[in-house]
Amino acid sequence: MLFITATRLGDAVISTGILAELLRRHPGARVTIACGPVPAELFSHVPGLERILIMEKHQYDLHWLKLWKDCVSQRWDITVDLRGSATTLLLRSDRRLIMRGGRRPGRRIEHLAALLGQSPPPQPTIWCSEAERAQAQALIPTTPPIIALGPTANWTGKIWPVERHIALWQTISTAYPQARPAIFYGPGAQEAALARPLLDALPHALDMGGRFALTQTAALLACCACMWATIPA
Repeated sequence: MLFITATRLGDAVISTGILAELLRRHPGARVTIACGPVPAELFSHVPGLERILIMEKHQYDLHWLKLWKDCVSQRWDITVDLRGSATTLLLRSDRRLIMRGGRRPGRRIEHLAALLGQSPPPQPTIWCSEAERAQAQALIPTTPPIIALGPTANWTGKIWPVERHIALWQTISTAYPQARPAIFYGPGAQEAALARPLLDALPHALDMGGRFALTQTAALLACCACMWATIPA
C-alpha cells in the first residue's frame, strides 16, 4: 500500500485515522508512506512499514515527479492519495483512493472518511513504541492527575494570551486542587520563548516541551488526564 499524506503536521495527524482503518481492513499489509519532513516521525512505528518517502517541495512541482520515480517500479495493491495529485493515476495499482483538492464545507476528518465510506470517521491514531510508552510512564506520574496545556503555535495569531492560560489554570485548580499542569511545546528557541511565561507563572508545572519526538510526545499525552489547547476562531 502506498499512502500519500500531508506536509503539514495537523493534516497528517488527521489522516492517521484513515491509515489505521485501512490497516485494520488489510491485516499484514506492507506500507510505504509519502509525506513532508515535519510529520514523518508520526509514521515511524506504523505496523508493516517498509519505507517513508520524504517529500521536499521543489520548483515546478518536481517533487511529484521524484515521488513517481520512487514508486513506479512497484505494483501496488492499494494507492491512497490525500493530496489530490495525478501521481497514483500513473502507477500500476489495483485500487486507488484519491482525495480531490479544493475547499468544501464540513470537517476534514469527515471528508477523508468518505473515501472509505466510513461513518463515523475513524479517529486519529499515533503508533508509539513500547520504549516510548515506558519513558512516558516514568515521566508522567499516575497521581496526582496531570493536565496538559499547549500554550504555543506556529504563528502568534493562533496563540491564546498567557494571562488566560493562567486564569484557566486557577479555575481548574479550584475544582481539582490535586491536579498538576504539564506544559507541552515544540522544539526550537521560538517555541521555548513562547512557553516560558507560562512555565514561570506555574513553577510546579512539568516541562514537557522541546526535547521529545512526535511519537514520544503522543505517548506522554496519553498518560495525561486531559489536554487543553486553545486556538482562537
